[in-house]
Amino acid sequence: MPKWEEMEASLIERGIEPATTKWSDRSKFWCYAHGGTLNPVDRSLVFGYQIREATSRLTDVVEASSQGKFRPDREKDELSLALQTPEHPGRTRGKGVVPWRIGLKEDIHTYRSRMRSKRDTEAKISDLEYRVSSYELSMQEEVARKVDERMAAHRCQDPQPYIPPIMVSPSSNRSSYASTGQVESQSMDAMQTQDETTCPANEITQRIPCELHIPYKNLSIKVAPGMAIPTDPSGTYHCRPIPAGYSRIEVELVEAAYKDHELDYPRGDGEAHLRDTSHAIILWRKRYIILPRRQTPAASPPAPPSPPQAAAPTPPQAPALCPPASSKSRYHQAPPPTRTRATKKVKVEATESKELLYDCTQEELNAYVAAEVKRQLKP
Repeated sequence: MPKWEEMEASLIERGIEPATTKWSDRSKFWCYAHGGTLNPVDRSLVFGYQIREATSRLTDVVEASSQGKFRPDREKDELSLALQTPEHPGRTRGKGVVPWRIGLKEDIHTYRSRMRSKRDTEAKISDLEYRVSSYELSMQEEVARKVDERMAAHRCQDPQPYIPPIMVSPSSNRSSYASTGQVESQSMDAMQTQDETTCPANEITQRIPCELHIPYKNLSIKVAPGMAIPTDPSGTYHCRPIPAGYSRIEVELVEAAYKDHELDYPRGDGEAHLRDTSHAIILWRKRYIILPRRQTPAASPPAPPSPPQAAAPTPPQAPALCPPASSKSRYHQAPPPTRTRATKKVKVEATESKELLYDCTQEELNAYVAAEVKRQLKP
């Protein structure tokens, strides 16, 4: 270091101002230590190929510091910025293998102070906020530009989605599949004549499940389930007003056969097919938003009475022997056998008495059996 100071002093004695006059001691000593020197004739700085880029950056940083555009801060000075690497705490470049408290004596008052750390943190946070806001602004501009381009291209190609003509079936009877009340495919005659201002999607006040349909011949085919979002007259979609006749829908799971179906209005990031809209919000025409049918189970009407059936003749059976009852006392009898499913109720036309057989006396049973035998065996 003394020989470098003598070299500069000799130039100054001859009236030559060195090129490193405005440089800090740390910067010019680092340059001299890596092969740089001063031309004794024209005071210019001479350096080798190895430090050419670093010396060029160092010259620019020193010039910016003299103009007030750069403010050195202890170890973050012109040399650290020119070398583009942070200073190591155990040594001081340009001063030797000495700690900062010796190599940077002029900034000794900043040690053990948290002010610099807080200032650095605030500067980093401010820089991050600026970068994020700039990125968000650029993304919004890019999204708005792409949406405008896709909407302009869509309006030029097809202002309104194509709806095929109505095909009315010659039979007014519903098929066995349609009679089940499924909404997998709806008839197009009602959906084509439906006014979009009176669509069910306009009447919802909260998110409810729905189905997304597309027209196909005279049917409307389900392509995906979703969640219908209430219509807001002032609502927007990617910073643009929602077109008339459309509503926002959150798609859940797209049917595999319809993943290549193109959207009428692509999403902001350029996604134009249903396969890209899983768990995303898209615009869908209101007349093709099918809401579930909320039906309460109706009470089933009582079954009509079965018509009277003819009595099937039964073979005569031996009457059960009942002990003669001299008084009104009754004996406990076993209940009659349970009739099978095929057994028919036989009308007893011969007796007008309402009494049961097990309540009769022996004489009454004999008379009843004789009457039955005579009735069934008569020619």
